[in-house]
Amino acid sequence: MENIEKMLNQILENQISMQEDMIKMQDDMKELKENQEKVQQQLTKQSIIQEQMARDIKLLAEEHENILEVIERRNQELKKEFSDRFDEIEAAISDISNDVRFLEHKGHQIEKELFKIKESLKDARFNKVEHDSIMNDISDIKEEIQNLKKDINKVELITASNWLDIAKLKSLR
Repeated sequence: MENIEKMLNQILENQISMQEDMIKMQDDMKELKENQEKVQQQLTKQSIIQEQMARDIKLLAEEHENILEVIERRNQELKKEFSDRFDEIEAAISDISNDVRFLEHKGHQIEKELFKIKESLKDARFNKVEHDSIMNDISDIKEEIQNLKKDINKVELITASNWLDIAKLKSLR
């Protein structure tokens, strides 16, 4: 019987040891469940953050598209404005060029008239009063020619400046 008692005691010890092991396993499983719940909560939070980030990225992309459209529209407006201004400047330069040609033509006509007057003076004999009057006229004509030449020079300078502006504007296109 002693053997039986020993065996029963050993069975009892084994059972107690098994119970302790089971309690430890239950505690471990409980801890695992808690950790699993924490991980699940973290995943849920991360998922929410990720969804918010996706919405934010989508909004940023839409705003970026809007900004690009505004920039493109403004670029087109500026191109048209530069083109219009360029056309105006070309027309103004064309008018100035015509004016320069006209002034040059007028200058040549005045020079021809002056030459004719000088030739007439050589061939003709005038009395002193007529001679002085003609000389005054020649002096006035000479002064007008000099003024016209100055005006032509100014127009040429302005034309050159305008051509420079056109070249700058063309480079901006």
